[in-house]
Parts: sequence; structure tokens; C-alpha cells
Amino acid sequence: MYPDLIQRDHPDDQYLFEFDRDEKGRTQFDTDGVTVKFTDRAKAAQEAKWRRLSAIFGPRKTIPRSMAACNGGNPPRLAYGWAHTRDYFWEYAKFHNIELDVTGDEWMTRLAGTTLIKYGELTEEQKTNKELVSALKSLARLLVLGDLREKTGVELERVTPFTYEWKSLFALYNNYNVGERTDEMEEVGGVPYVIEIIQEAMTFGDHKPELLWWYDWAHLTANLSTPL
Repeated sequence: MYPDLIQRDHPDDQYLFEFDRDEKGRTQFDTDGVTVKFTDRAKAAQEAKWRRLSAIFGPRKTIPRSMAACNGGNPPRLAYGWAHTRDYFWEYAKFHNIELDVTGDEWMTRLAGTTLIKYGELTEEQKTNKELVSALKSLARLLVLGDLREKTGVELERVTPFTYEWKSLFALYNNYNVGERTDEMEEVGGVPYVIEIIQEAMTFGDHKPELLWWYDWAHLTANLSTPL
């Protein structure tokens, strides 16, 4: 079950929940005044623990038949898709020059100076408008999903993969709905056809996402308290 190189009983785990205290022993809080502040030693131990958890519950190219819910049982939920960082949406939108029509939105029209914003053709003035760029980055995720839907005819699932490095995942299906989703894709050309289009669209520059099975964080009860 475990990779050979994973150290399960790490000596630094004893510091995982070590709180930062002042000279009088009082617990310190972070800059928000609400979150309890951990020591630097605890933060390092937590980061290392998350990396070990991510290695154990990491992505894989295939899963055994026993992990398919259609074969009975209640296996952990895994999603089959492409993982990426938060910045990826912004890069994708610029590369594919996605257009955003803001007709009727006076605030966005005022910021952009136009009713049709082209992510790949932003003017220097638009690029230096921090308020505009922030709004465009916030909208990029929905626009990217819409672009992939338009290209394939398929609505991809959004999943948070259990991993230290990646923050989001576009999934074709999971191990519970693979049959249903496969049937849906047959209506637009089949799974291989959909995969080819998405892989081509998502691959550009230094971005080369790989289609893998990932544990769905929302359905996996693994955390810093989980023994390895």
C-alpha cells in the first residue's frame, strides 16, 4: 500500500501541533487575530507530513477494478482528470484569447474601456489596472470551463485533488459515475475523442497536464492526524 521510500514514523511528527507561545506561556495568534499560530518547527513538520500524505494518496495512471464502485463496495472516491494550479486558468484564457462580453456591466465596461474584453489582447493600460486584472482572474475559471465545454460538448467536473502541489482538477468522471459519464460522451464522439480535444487545448507552453486518477480531497478523510 505504501511507497517504499515513505517514512511512516517521522520524528518531527511530535511537533505537528506545537503552538507558538510568548514568554508567559500564552498562546499566540496569527496576524488575523483569530487563527492560532504554530511554531516554525510545527509548520515545517506539517509541510513534510502533507508531502508524505500526498505521496501515499498520490495520482496514478490506472486503478484496480476493485476501486470501481460499479463492482460493489464503497471504495474511496477518485476522479479521472487533469490537475492544475490556480494560475493556470489565467494562462489558459490568455493563450486561447478567450473573449468576455461585458455589455450591460457598467462597472467592468468602465474598468476595461470596452464591452468586449479579449484575454490575449489586453492593452498595456488594461494590464496595469490591478482592479480589472483581479476581476478577470476571478472569472477565468468559469470561462475556461465554458471554453472546454464548447470545444467538447461535455461539462467537466471540478474536483479538489488530494495533493500538496495542485489546487484544482478538471475531471472527465470519477470511479462512481464512470459508466454514466461514458455514455454521455458517446453522444459527442466518445471518450477518446473528448480526451484528445481537452489534452490539446490544455497543453501549451510549459503547461503539459497529464490525465490521471486523483483522490478526491472532499471524500478522503486523511489529514495531519492520520497515521501513515
